[in-house]
Amino acid sequence: MTISSTVIAALQYDGGVVIGADSQTSDPIGNVRWSSRKLEQIANRQLVAGFSGQVAVLRKMQAAIDKRFASSRPTTFAKLDRVVGFISDALQPVYEEQSKKHPNANFGSIWKISAVGLVACWAEGKPHILEIEHNGEIDRHANFRAVGSGTVSAYAVWKAFGAERLSQCSEGMAIQIMWRILKVCIDTEMSGVGEPVVMWAITENRARQIRSSELDIIKQTEEGDFLFSLSDSLHADAENRSG
Repeated sequence: MTISSTVIAALQYDGGVVIGADSQTSDPIGNVRWSSRKLEQIANRQLVAGFSGQVAVLRKMQAAIDKRFASSRPTTFAKLDRVVGFISDALQPVYEEQSKKHPNANFGSIWKISAVGLVACWAEGKPHILEIEHNGEIDRHANFRAVGSGTVSAYAVWKAFGAERLSQCSEGMAIQIMWRILKVCIDTEMSGVGEPVVMWAITENRARQIRSSELDIIKQTEEGDFLFSLSDSLHADAENRSG
């Protein structure tokens, strides 16, 4: 069984949402690891989904969502409830299939046969973060959410950099923060999480994958310069809003 021991995180910023993930999959039995793609843009829409869990299941989930949205109309995204409904309808057969295969699975072992997901999308004229739980329920989150084995580390970094205040930052700053979040998770997790990282930014006009050249520039940024620019940016945003 191959398990995606993952960190997937989504961060809202002023005008959009950035979602990022590591790219490592591991086989705990064979003790081997390899790179795999955990984030996928769905049906060329302003919606990106990532999953953590059993690889075969997460691939089925991504394919099911992609197929469901391939026939959707742009008006689907006029209401978030419609988007949530499309995702739920697409995934229901996958959960039913898993339930039949493993009828005696309990809460303690369900993570081994299922997957959790994180979706970043644009609907109702604003960015959203949706979490898909092991049982198929879909929760809505504001500001930030992380799933996978790196969740605790991801939240620690998010809180250290300003928590809810980060929703006021620019796209460029949000991408830098997401890189820091993923990098800390990769550096601190014992196993199963690794580079390269993949990121997407979703706005009113498009969903774009962050280029590797853009990430290379971020990697070269000195920690002190980054923290200074982050503090300066949030301070300027606060002054502009109060003014």
